[in-house]
Amino acid sequence: MSCRDPDNLMISDDESFDYLFKIVLIGDCGTGKTCVVQRFRSGTFVERHGNTIGVDFTMKTVLIDGKRVKLQIWDTAGQERFRTITQSYYRSANGVIVGTYISTLAA
Repeated sequence: MSCRDPDNLMISDDESFDYLFKIVLIGDCGTGKTCVVQRFRSGTFVERHGNTIGVDFTMKTVLIDGKRVKLQIWDTAGQERFRTITQSYYRSANGVIVGTYISTLAA
């Protein structure tokens, strides 16, 4: 039996899982949706990315309370011209993360 590091929840065997969840990221262009996905997926953070065209897709399996949870993460484009395309990805989603601007400027 192998010991698993509790700080490292990533599971190497991406084929088997106990639960599957579809998570969709939505929000305006430039709110950092792709940066958040990349940080969660690979642990790296790149402050600037090009615009997502349509939808980007990634998967990650994590261990939660001894269960293998596979996450399908759908990173949608924020530009208005892609709204009709990306809305079809909302169907059958188990969760939505909304990216929004937070102003740090004093009024």
